[in-house]
Amino acid sequence: MLKLDCKSCGGRCCTFNEKNFNVILIPKEKRKFKKFSKTIKTRYDKLDILKGDKKGNCIFFDEKKKRCKIYRNRPFECRMFPVLMDLKKEFVLARICPQSNNIPDKSIKSSLEEWKKQKLSSEWIKSYSTIHY
Repeated sequence: MLKLDCKSCGGRCCTFNEKNFNVILIPKEKRKFKKFSKTIKTRYDKLDILKGDKKGNCIFFDEKKKRCKIYRNRPFECRMFPVLMDLKKEFVLARICPQSNNIPDKSIKSSLEEWKKQKLSSEWIKSYSTIHY
């Protein structure tokens, strides 16, 4: 998990209305977030994503405090953010995160290893990439 100062940006990664960002749940999180997610269909497979509020923000975003209400128990993708996996099982840095330019290579590498440990199917990764790229 990356150690970033997430209090300074106002929740850019939690506000989907900015660049239409979605939190995609990895398959083993489906049960944990069942009440707070919905299933979408992609060209390759189905994915579960967190629901948004009326404004399009993450359902767990506290708009007054500008931070996550479940920070310690947030989904895997949120814990790895802004390091996202790409089709080649490498990484892409989400540029909406103001800290993305300050992440040490060592941290990026360890985040990528965490992604790989999830043993995600190629169909899931293809579907994931259609949402983010």
